[in-house]
Amino acid sequence: MKLNRTGSILDRVERNKINDNWDKIENFISSNGESLFEDESFKHWLNKNKITPKESVQSFYDLPSNATKGDLRAVVNENKVYMYDGYKWNPQYHLNFDILEEIKGSLVSTQNNMVSNYTMPDISPKVIFNSSNQYFIITQKPNKKGYVRFGLRDDIVATNASVGGKGELLRITEVLNVKRCAVRKFKPSLMHNSDEWYVNSTSDEDGQTIDYYISSVKTEGIFIEYDINVPDGVFATKVQILKSNGASTNVKITVDGREVDNRSFKGSGFDEFYVPVVPGKHKIRFTSTVTGYLSIVGVNVVELKDFKEGYNYDSFVSSVETTNNPYIVNSGALDYAILDADTGLWTGSYHGGETRRELKIKLDSEDVTLTSNQFKVGNIIEIEQRTNINNKLESFSRQEFKHDASRTIELHLKGEMNVTTLFTNMSTTHSDYIDVLYPHRLVTDEDKSYYLGVGSNYVIQRNPTNNQKVITLMNNVSYPLDTPTNQTYIKRTINNLYNKLYRANIQSSSGELFTEGSFITTHIFE
Repeated sequence: MKLNRTGSILDRVERNKINDNWDKIENFISSNGESLFEDESFKHWLNKNKITPKESVQSFYDLPSNATKGDLRAVVNENKVYMYDGYKWNPQYHLNFDILEEIKGSLVSTQNNMVSNYTMPDISPKVIFNSSNQYFIITQKPNKKGYVRFGLRDDIVATNASVGGKGELLRITEVLNVKRCAVRKFKPSLMHNSDEWYVNSTSDEDGQTIDYYISSVKTEGIFIEYDINVPDGVFATKVQILKSNGASTNVKITVDGREVDNRSFKGSGFDEFYVPVVPGKHKIRFTSTVTGYLSIVGVNVVELKDFKEGYNYDSFVSSVETTNNPYIVNSGALDYAILDADTGLWTGSYHGGETRRELKIKLDSEDVTLTSNQFKVGNIIEIEQRTNINNKLESFSRQEFKHDASRTIELHLKGEMNVTTLFTNMSTTHSDYIDVLYPHRLVTDEDKSYYLGVGSNYVIQRNPTNNQKVITLMNNVSYPLDTPTNQTYIKRTINNLYNKLYRANIQSSSGELFTEGSFITTHIFE
């Protein structure tokens, strides 16, 4: 295909040549289909017609003044292509993204299907823990190797170019690796002279502090007893002890008064062993038949991944990697952010301006209240919140921790706000996640944005050092504006603070009146 050359005088004849050019291009695209986008054929076509594609820019004002004739650039917020004629940038009205409607529609449809048909991880037991109104949720990884811990807070709010003030939205501020997590029965029900027992602590091999009960005397006959409940299908209870050189060398273990084991607690370090039981309620007692100390870390110890309904527990232990291989450590927004055109300030979530109307936590569909330092175990954790944003928008959000190492947030906003920018996803992934595996393969550079294309609802980021991944699935359930932007891009910030994945549903320099919209985003940490 050969295109007409444009003369120096733009008269009717030359305009007809231009229109004829775009008719040829449209027909070429229609007749060549997918082959147009194969590397060699596309490059050959562009070279033959002296067209040089360049990186897309966000707005018309970002088009460079020092371009070369034939340079072709997409302007994202106009959904249009511009070509440089040697003097100025000219909009190519017939060759914008909508010319490729069938291809674009196919792409969006395919990616939406990938999101809706994505095979989510299994559903395994989870721990939710309230630590002075800072909540932690621990869940198994999809690969079954270790766990992740979500940290949620409502007291970290931005001040720079933001409304600031109170946050009042309980949201994720960190996602960390956890080597192991187990629940246990820690508190005894009966002790031989309780004054002879106290709680001590020491560090395990991972540096985590572990509490345990220890006798303060070596008296022969000293004992400690626990009430346990064992679920159906389980025929042993795991016991964890701390050995020492001064410990008893002969400990009798009884279940409901019947001796089932006898062993030495002398030595060093933590040790685990199983005691045979049948399902149901039991009393398990440890008695020193000789002079020596007793140190019990817990009974009914069970790994979180193996937890079953029916175990009784009052404590859990976890080995959290606070600095090694984190997924998220930056407390910036993981959910949404709104730029109010009237004030010029960011608001919502991390950017403040939210007043809490209601906070409700559910565990396996039942409302739960966790006091400080209290925890519970269940399969599905939901956090429902209603907030008011600057007396302009009412927000309802529902965070669901259902599938392993994943969080889904459903967000509904309603009211009236003149909005310059609306982000419905902002994944503040750790700076080590420099690889993007999908929808394009690329390595991010510092302080550079990468637009991932229309309909990029499915994005995979990777830490190349340890191969850990963050998968983001984005769906717009409903959005009433006629031309939502739906632009997805990733940016590695200066000083390598994080790699942030943005989803912009509004980007308008003059602002758009936002009245209502619903969005769903899922993050999976592999």
